[in-house]
Amino acid sequence: GIQEADGTDVPKRFGFPLVFACQTEALGWYSSQVRDGIMGFSTARTSFVNQMVFQDKLKYPRFCMCFENRMMNGMDIRGSGVVTLGGYNPKILDAPLVFVQNIAKQGETRYKIHVRNIFFRQGGGQSIVQERDGQSVVKLNFNEELFNAKNGGTILDSGVPLLIFDASIQDTFMAEWKKLAGQQFSFGKMILTEKEVQSLPTIIIQIAAHDGIDKSFNPRTVPNMAGDRDPRHPFDGLLAIPSSHYMEYNPSTGTYRAKISLDSKLGSFLGINAMQGHAFFYDLAKDR
Repeated sequence: GIQEADGTDVPKRFGFPLVFACQTEALGWYSSQVRDGIMGFSTARTSFVNQMVFQDKLKYPRFCMCFENRMMNGMDIRGSGVVTLGGYNPKILDAPLVFVQNIAKQGETRYKIHVRNIFFRQGGGQSIVQERDGQSVVKLNFNEELFNAKNGGTILDSGVPLLIFDASIQDTFMAEWKKLAGQQFSFGKMILTEKEVQSLPTIIIQIAAHDGIDKSFNPRTVPNMAGDRDPRHPFDGLLAIPSSHYMEYNPSTGTYRAKISLDSKLGSFLGINAMQGHAFFYDLAKDR
């Protein structure tokens, strides 16, 4: 039978027969990041959240993932974040939720979005809101159709450990980076101070809004909506990726390395370093 933890009847109320698979080998990205296995939250019927819905343990196929805002090499972080099943906790939000469209076709199980624009903000900053006046923002000049084409959209996947950008963006990325950062973008090891890392550009991703988004309000009042940044698509969502998320510190060498790929032939992916520090609420029934 089910053995309850002291003081709670959660196992009895929410326990259910789970269909799962056993894995004997992991390669590539997953070979080093898996401790006890992988819990799938895709749109597949066999995903954990959908199995809970089919077993009447969740009313709606919804969940929220909020990953720790990991910063710099000196921080002692013992957790990974919070997963909320069936909805989200509004207390964790410091800005309104902005819904973007999951453009995956019927039968596909990965989450796919359309990246409309990418910006660099000079001088860094942890959030979409500027930390000080005078920080210039530059839009990268790239072909959005090519950028999103390979997989029928840009894949959003917390299991991917880096930002992977389609090769079509490489030239403009490198050129604008040099203008704002005053140095060539490097994929190699770099010796930097924390202050130098924090001053690197914040990457801002503009993502196409959900088809059914509420348009009864002024998007200019919502900091994480495009607003005046794109008057043609003012309800699009904006996602800020600070340098503390895309620069990885290696304590054994005392160096940093950018967890960004600019030469992908397999399409574009927003991985865990794009998601950390943010709450991602998935509403599978509404494709958002």
